[in-house]
Amino acid sequence: MMKKLAMKTNVHWKKLLLLFSLMTGMVILTPVFSENGETSSGSVEPDSIEKQGQTGFRVNEVATQLDEDVYRLDALLEYHLSDAAVEALVSGVPITFELQMKVVSPREWIWDKTIAELSQRYRIEYYALTRQYLVTNLNSQSQDIYSSQQGAMEALGVVTELPLIDKHLLKEGELYEGRLRTRLMIEELPTPLRVLAYLSSEWRLSSEWTVWRLQ
Repeated sequence: MMKKLAMKTNVHWKKLLLLFSLMTGMVILTPVFSENGETSSGSVEPDSIEKQGQTGFRVNEVATQLDEDVYRLDALLEYHLSDAAVEALVSGVPITFELQMKVVSPREWIWDKTIAELSQRYRIEYYALTRQYLVTNLNSQSQDIYSSQQGAMEALGVVTELPLIDKHLLKEGELYEGRLRTRLMIEELPTPLRVLAYLSSEWRLSSEWTVWRLQ
């Protein structure tokens, strides 16, 4: 029964992807695979297919340093997209990621106090004509182009010297924690795909919160 349900969900996904193409005038090129797993369509680059079992986001390392009275964040993250997300991306659907950051004052008996809350957003797009990936920092509007999906995802996973909080907003002698996670923003997907994405585990991609001592 679960197998039939998965097949039915996949059919609904492809129908919605086709509906999106009709509504936007975009040509959707769905990769076709032979029995040995090789791509028989020229629409998808070999490295654009994520390995099975590798789906998910993870924060591998995180650190902060004080520079001119500002705490700056360095982090290494891993992004492994699901098959549904990869298919949408190489078909021309932009995907947005959000890096969520918090500075909190932990309390033993009551709710932790949030001192600061920040968000950094990135959008990745694939252009079939040039076979390139465009990554846009939606906070600064800076853009970078990559020749492969792997290169784009690896670049997204490196965060350096991101301003987190001014030292003067923290009381000397008190304990503060930094918290970080990253997620795929389902709410930024095109409308025809959004409803199905909310119902599918393939689109609920998020890392756990990583916590470290700030001061």
